[in-house]
Amino acid sequence: MSPEDRQQAILDAVTPLIVERGASVTTSEMARAAGVAEGTIYSVFPDKHSLIIAAVRASLDPAAVQAAVGNIDRTQTLQLQLQDAATILADRIERVMALFDALRSLPEHSHHDGSHARHFVAQTEAAVTETLTELLDTHREELSIEPVRAAAAFRGLIFAIRHPMLPPDQRLTVEEAVTILMSGITNRPVTTKTDS
Repeated sequence: MSPEDRQQAILDAVTPLIVERGASVTTSEMARAAGVAEGTIYSVFPDKHSLIIAAVRASLDPAAVQAAVGNIDRTQTLQLQLQDAATILADRIERVMALFDALRSLPEHSHHDGSHARHFVAQTEAAVTETLTELLDTHREELSIEPVRAAAAFRGLIFAIRHPMLPPDQRLTVEEAVTILMSGITNRPVTTKTDS
């Protein structure tokens, strides 16, 4: 197994554990989850901090979202396609937020350069938005706004319903969120200042 493949296999195995346990997870627990010796963990990652940072970067990588959205059945209605996309995004948001919580609990000196991290996050999020825009663009005739703006509204709503500060009993389901996105929250025609 190449070093890159070994690194990815370890990340695939330990990321769910970090999401569940946070930074309190030990390298011995990670090694057990990955089915390797603890020394193998250290041969791939210098320390636990580096492993968690790598898990954050891997989870932010837009490739998995792009592939999953690309596999959505395009013969479905727009609403069902958006529900599938919402599930993909909601799962990613919950995973990334849990990993960032673990990262924030690490000693400050272990963090990487903040400006580089912001640039990386901006790039990955732009790629996800582009993928969603492409999906929405195939339904352009059904939209009242440009696909890129619809993608932004969609992403904002899904982020909001999965925000950890929102009490669980107040969280919308992805189906409810998509319905609100497509139909709004009122049963009355919406007017704007230019209409009055």
